[in-house]
Amino acid sequence: MSEQLISTPVASIADKAQSLSSAKVEYNIVDFAQSSQGFGIKLFPSQRFFLKVFEKLPLDAVTKDIEIRDKFNEHVVKVFTEEDFYKYLLDNGRISLPYADYCNTPIIQVQFAMGRRASKSTMISIFVGFKLYQILTIAHPQDYFEILPEDSINITMTALGQDNANKLFKKFTGILKPSPFFRAHLLEDPNTNELKIWTRHDLDNLKNRSRKPGAHSNSINVLSVPNSPGVRGENNVFVVGDEFAHCNSGSKSTRDKPLDVSIYEALTPSVAGFKHPSAEKQEKLGVTFNAIPNSPFGMTLLLSSPNGKKGKFFEEYANAFRLKQNSYSLAIQAATYEINPTIQPAYLKSEYNKSPASYSQEFEAKFTEGGMNWLQDLAVFYAAVDVRIRPHERVGAMNRQYFVGGDIALSSDGSAFALAHWEPYYKHLQISYCDEAWAYCENLEEKFDTISGVYVVDYIQQRRSGHGEYSNQSTLMIEDILDWLEDIYAHYPIRFGCADQWSGEIIKQMIRTRGLDKRFEIVNHNATINDSQYKLFSMLLHSGKLKIPNYPELLNELLSLTVEHRPNKIINVEAPPGGHDDMFDAIIRALWLCFSHNSNNLALASSEGINLFNNELMIKTAGNQKPVSEAHYRMLQKVNHQTHLSVRNPKRMVMGRRPSRAR
Repeated sequence: MSEQLISTPVASIADKAQSLSSAKVEYNIVDFAQSSQGFGIKLFPSQRFFLKVFEKLPLDAVTKDIEIRDKFNEHVVKVFTEEDFYKYLLDNGRISLPYADYCNTPIIQVQFAMGRRASKSTMISIFVGFKLYQILTIAHPQDYFEILPEDSINITMTALGQDNANKLFKKFTGILKPSPFFRAHLLEDPNTNELKIWTRHDLDNLKNRSRKPGAHSNSINVLSVPNSPGVRGENNVFVVGDEFAHCNSGSKSTRDKPLDVSIYEALTPSVAGFKHPSAEKQEKLGVTFNAIPNSPFGMTLLLSSPNGKKGKFFEEYANAFRLKQNSYSLAIQAATYEINPTIQPAYLKSEYNKSPASYSQEFEAKFTEGGMNWLQDLAVFYAAVDVRIRPHERVGAMNRQYFVGGDIALSSDGSAFALAHWEPYYKHLQISYCDEAWAYCENLEEKFDTISGVYVVDYIQQRRSGHGEYSNQSTLMIEDILDWLEDIYAHYPIRFGCADQWSGEIIKQMIRTRGLDKRFEIVNHNATINDSQYKLFSMLLHSGKLKIPNYPELLNELLSLTVEHRPNKIINVEAPPGGHDDMFDAIIRALWLCFSHNSNNLALASSEGINLFNNELMIKTAGNQKPVSEAHYRMLQKVNHQTHLSVRNPKRMVMGRRPSRAR
């Protein structure tokens, strides 16, 4: 565009801008987004609704076209008009103000908690683009806003890191540049993260020029920048924070000065300086916004998937509900599948498989507590329990390959070892289900006598100092731990095993003296590897490919586990304060090895860069220990899941619904 405009007299460009900007057609945000003179975007009904809300437009009370789908975007469960959808959000505590109160309140900020893949960048681009359209219909915006003629008018968008800032800017400019309305106001192509825009007043000042305009000849600048303590914003008429709840995820944020607070305090104050003038001045300048005199024009828009009940985003979101109209803001919460009807059910199911708790936050846009229970669907959980498994018996089938996982501690927490194998011909029998499976699971009979491949946890045992046969010991002895491990290897045909890197080189040497070092590895389990193991366990459980023993201590431990959401979509699963998670840690390591071997995942390397399964392929990549491939988590995309919370029905446990069996 630049070269073409350089050879075009600015006078003709100014005349074109004058004719477009002063045209009698007045667009609202929805019309402008869909108009050929604007962005030419066909909006989803939910997008149209939220854009109307942003601009306080009248809501449709007749047309029912807003479809609300189930959590996997498969089935329509409700259909609303715009008015009814707003009431639905209000009644469910997902929007902070009744619409009449909202329309009568000067709003300076909107907090929009929305799920991932819910078209945030499109919504941001339309919102910012429409605000630019409104400003450019004013011949001399500085005069309208009563600021100095030489002051610039800026719009700043922030994002997580430079790559995301670039993507957001590319999306915005990709929508803006083809628009006929804006073409006359763009004399230069944008650079990496800044777009310069010339008002009609700017163009009039350049009418005698026929070449590229000089520096600072434009009044409006749009910037897209990564979150940083150095972000500054003078004369911001609009501030947009993309994924603002996750600002503190990087190393630039500190406990004393959280990054989200630094950015918010640096960028938002200048927004208050932009307001509509008196009615007389609006009429004099020919502005037809129908704006309330002296009401705010500038605004801060924070859009993000939640990141727990913490940080500046949640603080502002909660304040909107607590202070209502006195917050001068609006808070909204909407799930991915309520905004974007094109999202694939298979994708949503695969994300749910990895971690239902994470799914609630990332796709349903719910603010979860930092220590919420990890395993929440009790029907799925108890369906995985098989009463036929004897978790302490040490007898293995010679035609199966077993994998052992260990969690070793001598004091405080306990030590545990678990074994798992892949069973390709597992038969689901009526007598295999526990009482709670009958209580929680509907249509359990449909699984009877079916055969499928599952991962079976054959053996799990823990030993803890001060308990049981070790009640008189304050610590466990390393030799006792190794005797235990050696006994397990003597009773099962074990392919390989691993444990966390406890005591480092010392225990490695002791394992070597027992002759187990070729089939058992001490591995440094970092946060990335742990995350892969947690999500693998969840995926196997929720896809019906896991069987665990009916061992009360194990079941209680698993159900007590809590999940914490960390930066970069990493989760951490552990026992609550005072609890234990040693059996769980042992199980996920055994399953990790078994699943990786069964999936031919040769990227599973030891700390010395050698394939754990003694394959001829040597792993020479840096970092050595690799997480289980992301693709493996999506292997069961078409599995049907329950879309409601489990309900316990003791009536299904009565005798006659299932045959009696030996306890």
